[in-house]
Amino acid sequence: MKRDVIVFLNYSFLLTGALVLFIFIFSNYFIYILVPGMDAKAKIMASGICRITAIVFSLIVFIEILRAFFYSGRSFVLPMVTNIIRNIFIILFGFLFYEKIGIYAFAYGI
Repeated sequence: MKRDVIVFLNYSFLLTGALVLFIFIFSNYFIYILVPGMDAKAKIMASGICRITAIVFSLIVFIEILRAFFYSGRSFVLPMVTNIIRNIFIILFGFLFYEKIGIYAFAYGI
């Protein structure tokens, strides 16, 4: 069983890393395909936010896998507390750094 968990984690991290790298490299094309009528300045901003969230995506996958292990061990309080803390950080980071870095503050807060 322990070996199966390690294999699952390895494949999860490899797949997530490949997906994040793909999104990070081709974020401009994703924005162009999804929103073709966007002006150049907005496309640059959307591409930057897409790159930031792609990196954060890998961390979220790791957290969700750990959360699943907690749930399987019948521990429900800690996973819920981490979810609440993450949402609080998104809101706080957005309010505290919006003036300095704009809409990127919410992306970094994730």
